[in-house]
Amino acid sequence: MMKKHFVGIFNFQRLLTIKLLIVLTFTCISLAASTTTFAQADVADEIKTLLENHYFEPVNPQVLEGDTIEEILERLDDPYTTYMTQKEYANFQDSIDQSFYGIGIYFEMVTEGVLVTSVIAESPAEEAELLPSDVIIKADGKDMSGLPNEKTISIIRGPKNTVIPLEIKRNGEIIETSVTRDEVNISNVTGELMDNDIGYIEINSFGSEIGKLFEKELELLTEQGADKWIIDLRNNSGGYLNGARNILGYLIQDEIALITESKNKRVNFTANEQDMVLDDPLIVLVNQYSASASEIVAAALKDHERALLIGETSYGKGTVQSLFNLTGDSVLKMTTRQFYSPSGEPINDIGVSPHLKMNEENMISAAQLILGSKDESTEIEINEMEHEIEHHKNRYFPLFQALLRFLSLRQ
Repeated sequence: MMKKHFVGIFNFQRLLTIKLLIVLTFTCISLAASTTTFAQADVADEIKTLLENHYFEPVNPQVLEGDTIEEILERLDDPYTTYMTQKEYANFQDSIDQSFYGIGIYFEMVTEGVLVTSVIAESPAEEAELLPSDVIIKADGKDMSGLPNEKTISIIRGPKNTVIPLEIKRNGEIIETSVTRDEVNISNVTGELMDNDIGYIEINSFGSEIGKLFEKELELLTEQGADKWIIDLRNNSGGYLNGARNILGYLIQDEIALITESKNKRVNFTANEQDMVLDDPLIVLVNQYSASASEIVAAALKDHERALLIGETSYGKGTVQSLFNLTGDSVLKMTTRQFYSPSGEPINDIGVSPHLKMNEENMISAAQLILGSKDESTEIEINEMEHEIEHHKNRYFPLFQALLRFLSLRQ
């Protein structure tokens, strides 16, 4: 049996998207194809043993009395502890690096089925004219209500050029349509130069190559004249742990990135120090769908007073999962720890609060103005905007003082 550690599995009971099956991990598992037959009872016994020995808190004896995999996990009632077949695990891995065959939507699990929250540009879903607020009731003839997260992803994804029929509820009406699956690629890192001196970098997922991609954007934008920075973590539910630690290495060198806690001990994890270290003014954007690795990065930058956070309180996913190989090349993803910010602040069910709370439409403009935008068209109306400043006894670096001055002058 092979064990693999993960941190920050996203809470798919509240938000699940095609791209957001994201974790934080130390290593990768490769599952080979197998023709071995196995009994469900054998796997159920393996899961019981793992729960007894490695679950992050004592397990209710009734959980261990379950006869089937489904019954055990239902009694455990932990949305982050799930059983995955080999195919489901492969989909899980693909989601981290955001390259897969599917329809191209972000969605949230609701009572009726799958609520489409947004449609990826130039995706099969856009071509099929799916719309935000559509609820997928059935997909490929299967009822989507109440399905586990990995099952939902497994149904919606499929080989290229295969057609998946959908039954959609839109504005109270039932619509039948179909979408032809195709490759969906979402760049983990994108960047652009704003106002001739502000480097804007959006991180969509902490995939396996995130460090190299981030450094490439840093170098490119620096060459173009960037000496102030905006890092956008909105709608990013996380990724590999080393990906988050690599990003932090460019910003806080080898300082503490997070603290994990199991039943027996606490462990400090540092950022992975890089040859290139950015010490320019930095603003980080977060929202309610920034989770897992995103929260580790945001919390670390906040605790180390390295960046100003603007936006909404993040999702609040602060537990750690580990992956265990089971009989038949299936996998158990199980909660084994919790994680905290470098100063020991809890994140689970709480999230990371920004220094300046404001709505989505004003975040980038506010960041540009705080950084000294030279573009006269960049405006926000502070007087008409709901915002809230988080006050601390800590002494923040000069950029925070600039933020307070900026807001006081505009009111």
